[in-house]
Amino acid sequence: MKTEFIRTAKKSYMIVKEADYPFEQYELKMIQHNDIPCLLQFQVIITDGTVEYWYDVTGMQSLEKQYSFDAVGQAQLRTLLQNLIEMKSAMENYLLDDGNICFSTSFIYYDRFSGKLRFCYIPGLREQNLSGLQGLFEEILQQLNHADPAAVRVGYDMYERCVQSEFVISDCVECLRLCREEMDGEAQNQLKTGLSEPLYQKEENRDENTRLDRSDLSDEEGGYRVSCGYARAKTRTTKKDKEGGKRKKLITEKSWKKSRKFSMRRRAWTVRERLNSSQRQM
Repeated sequence: MKTEFIRTAKKSYMIVKEADYPFEQYELKMIQHNDIPCLLQFQVIITDGTVEYWYDVTGMQSLEKQYSFDAVGQAQLRTLLQNLIEMKSAMENYLLDDGNICFSTSFIYYDRFSGKLRFCYIPGLREQNLSGLQGLFEEILQQLNHADPAAVRVGYDMYERCVQSEFVISDCVECLRLCREEMDGEAQNQLKTGLSEPLYQKEENRDENTRLDRSDLSDEEGGYRVSCGYARAKTRTTKKDKEGGKRKKLITEKSWKKSRKFSMRRRAWTVRERLNSSQRQM
């Protein structure tokens, strides 16, 4: 089985050659006469007595390319499991054999328009005795984000279930439940740590977009102007700071401008009052 790619002015095709396997005719008619959302739409082209399958992959990207850019985490595993459940359910509804799905990251495409995965159905592929889902999970294990312990646990649980027996819908549901539990647990831990620690402490736990840029610090009227992500803030020195209390008051730039205008007006008023009082005395 060989693959080629052709791009026209409006369409992009993945061409599968040397895949003329024996199959039931109703399978081909079922796919061509029904719009199955989880499968790639294809046409059968016969040239020089050889059969070619032309799959429409316009506006799509293979998982192989996606996983080459970013390591596989919890979100990717959750998306994969959800689409596997939908695909297996559709195969049962349309009386198709999911053994004819080519479970490889280079044959599974992400549809940018629908936000779902589309699988490549090759009639008669089951007779080739390919590794199937086990081979797919082996590829995923190599691309796992090992810095994410929850993703590692879910990934290896999927692989163990596939090795022990055939990976069915119930196994997908159990793995998806485990993935959701891991994500919920991580979210709760982040919430607890976020509530227990002030925002101005432990800068190393902040996101890069919200960390303090110390190079942007500059002295200005007894305080500092701090660049923190997209927000501008100013720390001002209060009376307790001068007394040794080391207490700082954080206000936004907008409120700081208002307070600055008020202080300038107050100074102007005091100057006028002093001038008036001096003129009265004279």
